[in-house]
Amino acid sequence: MEKKLLRMMLLALGIVPSLFAVRGDNDAIENAEACNSSEVIWFEALDSTEQLKLIEADGLKEATKKAITKIYLSWALSDLSTKRIKTIFEKLEEYPSLTGLDLSNNNGLGYSAEAAKAFAEGLKCLTRLTNLNLGSNDLWRNVEATKAFAEGLKCLTRLTNLNLGSNDLWRNVEATKAFAEALKVLKKLTNLDLSYNGLGQAVRFSYEAAKEIAEALKCLASLTDLNLGGNCLGNNVEVAKAFAEALKCLSRLTSLNLSYNDLGCCDVEAAKAFAEGLKCLTGLTGLNL
Repeated sequence: MEKKLLRMMLLALGIVPSLFAVRGDNDAIENAEACNSSEVIWFEALDSTEQLKLIEADGLKEATKKAITKIYLSWALSDLSTKRIKTIFEKLEEYPSLTGLDLSNNNGLGYSAEAAKAFAEGLKCLTRLTNLNLGSNDLWRNVEATKAFAEGLKCLTRLTNLNLGSNDLWRNVEATKAFAEALKVLKKLTNLDLSYNGLGQAVRFSYEAAKEIAEALKCLASLTDLNLGGNCLGNNVEVAKAFAEALKCLSRLTSLNLSYNDLGCCDVEAAKAFAEGLKCLTGLTGLNL
């Protein structure tokens, strides 16, 4: 809704490209004026479906492509063919300033190993990315798909913001381990969202895998914002202790979300461990329990 309102406002102000350009009319685009910031604002105000259409149809001027830094493809990529996915990522390579990519809510990504591999290979080429959203993609469903994504992430060493939230990783031990290994490589991360992955869930889950995530966090000393909400960490003493120990290594944290983790139900020793971990976070300005 906000994007539609912004688009209407830009149109009213007369700073949106012509309707021919919106439709991808190449002649109109070629004859248009040089790219300016208003055209970038216009593109970023489009919904994900419209952005995808323009990307696939080469409906943007080269000057505009060079200026765009963020692309929003949430909800737009589910159930696409592997061939089409490869084409989309080839197109994304034509955006040299692209640093932010939202691929969230594309549930089909977790189902097909071939599609996931295509995504992963595409991600490897977008090495300028600093902000990536992979939230709500059901990445637990296919081990091969998960491992492919994890391998792709390892190439994005410039990432500072990563969202892996709401992927139900607790349902797949191998998925959790794969992402744990990938996280260890991403040492520039300052913002990490691992919320609602059930890392402390007892059903069909290996606590050893959750503890590997905790170990990976120890490698991310640059983190300032960490979201572990909704992970039921209090359900298992060993898991709780592992994450409490990890917090001691994250002295730069200014914001920490530990809500919906059943911490009030955990073992006394685990609760004490969390308390000790929090004592080390002297720079916290935001804490959600």
